[in-house]
Amino acid sequence: MNFKRPWLCCLVWLMLWSGVPAIGSPLVFTIDTSGPVHPISPYIYGTNFGYNGRALERSGGNRWTAYNWETNASHAGSDWFHQNDTYLVRNWTSEYEALGYYTTTPGAAVWRNVRNARLNHAAALVTVPIIGRVSRDASGGGDVGQTWNWLTARFIPSLAVKPAPLSLSPDLTDNAVYQDEFVHWLEHTFFPQGRDGHPGDPPIFYCLDNEPALWAYTHARVHPSTDHYAQYLAGTRAYYNVAGAPVTYDALVLSTIEMAASIKDVTPQAMIFGPVLYGYNAYINLQSAPDATGTGFIDHYLERLALASHTHGRRLLDILDLHWYPEARGDNIRITSDQATEGLVQARIQAPRSLWDPTYEESSWIRNYVGGPIRLIPWLKEKIAVHYPGTGLAITEYHYGGGGHISGGIAQADVLGIFGRENLFAACLWTQNPDNSFIYGGFDMYRNFDGQGASFGDLSVSAVSPDAEKASVYASLDSTNPNRMVIVAINKTATPLQVSIRITQHRRMASARMFRLAGTSPLPAELPPLQVAPDNTLACSLQAMSVSTLELSAAPQAHPPVWLLLDDV
Repeated sequence: MNFKRPWLCCLVWLMLWSGVPAIGSPLVFTIDTSGPVHPISPYIYGTNFGYNGRALERSGGNRWTAYNWETNASHAGSDWFHQNDTYLVRNWTSEYEALGYYTTTPGAAVWRNVRNARLNHAAALVTVPIIGRVSRDASGGGDVGQTWNWLTARFIPSLAVKPAPLSLSPDLTDNAVYQDEFVHWLEHTFFPQGRDGHPGDPPIFYCLDNEPALWAYTHARVHPSTDHYAQYLAGTRAYYNVAGAPVTYDALVLSTIEMAASIKDVTPQAMIFGPVLYGYNAYINLQSAPDATGTGFIDHYLERLALASHTHGRRLLDILDLHWYPEARGDNIRITSDQATEGLVQARIQAPRSLWDPTYEESSWIRNYVGGPIRLIPWLKEKIAVHYPGTGLAITEYHYGGGGHISGGIAQADVLGIFGRENLFAACLWTQNPDNSFIYGGFDMYRNFDGQGASFGDLSVSAVSPDAEKASVYASLDSTNPNRMVIVAINKTATPLQVSIRITQHRRMASARMFRLAGTSPLPAELPPLQVAPDNTLACSLQAMSVSTLELSAAPQAHPPVWLLLDDV
């Protein structure tokens, strides 16, 4: 049997050379600060609601599509019986009234959200409706379609441009709501000296409506089919069966151009997000839009916005804004649920790889449609590079489920690491289930891992795991502290994982604080500190199914590292 030993030696040598660990050896993570370094946008740590450590708060969702900023009335759509009401100013308090804001104060619903964001030192992403109509009243009473004239009686025209001077006190009797006047009011309220006069204040961004490809279903009363509306008027169709009209490529692009231009006319520094698509079918053909001609909608949209920007002499779209609710399944259950069966857990913790990994194939209809790996972010970046270079990327709704289980924390931490490494501009979690404790624990591993506000760095550096199925690793530097490096390491396996972290950088690291999210507690726990070897390697054990954050401190030295001096060259 001795003739087999040379082959075994050769196999071990190949495994070591390739970075794949031999049996019993640690998994090797490679951190390299000598390569490209890019800033991590703080706005990837955003939410639509919840989590106090957010850096971006979005006022978005179905409710904002027909929001009337003059009266704070809004429309529930299919979420709640197609009703107009005061939902967006519910739970109003005397604190707000003491500041001069009542439920009837123009813009009060938005004012509250932007104010709350600022109290958390967060930026705000505000929805501007482009659907063409907003709620005329907040009367409640169920479906607005119960009266024959609902389209004019219960909704009011919403226009991009006011054909008169803008006012901070809108005219409630002119039978129109003007969105440029809304932006004018909002900018004056929070930047009274203009944006240049408030350089340290958190910014306000603008997104153009919400999930337009679904308006025919979610907002059938606001965007009705002309044919079906006529049948209702003729008495041949019941109000509850009046279907909405599908959105077309052309109409959405034209509405986008008009509204973006009107916002930039009011505040040229504004950053515009669009088209806020709900998911993959919208990316491909705008939910089978009538004028879809085989060209993907995202390609069409970017190309048309690039042409329009050239015509206008200014950029009209700053950020490509999409939503991503994974369709991946395990044990025939979608991962966005809160369940935690064995197969579902495995599907959930691997699902973030579909954001980037050219080798990973999830179990979903999207994978079947694509015919292989989804690699969502590189795919989108390729489209931007071809059709509208310089456009940023945001995912302003997403959710990976498992809020009450460690797998939800692992997936969330993995996603945040990917967003930073892949250089997204913004991202906002949208929670869907009652228990989000482990999801917020995943956020804490980047935003508050020591319970005192310690956070991941703001500069992304190369961090490589040789086995993405088993483990992920992300690394950062701190632009304000050259002695600090923060690493997030994720063990996706059901057994402890020994790792060796090899750091290539000009400054020698000395010690590391270590924090861990694991088991049944959604709060990070501090572990004993670790020492970094003189050759900048660090050995540690990653608990089964865990997220670990390591904050490394440099050894004392007389001169700053070379990478800090590059800006002065």
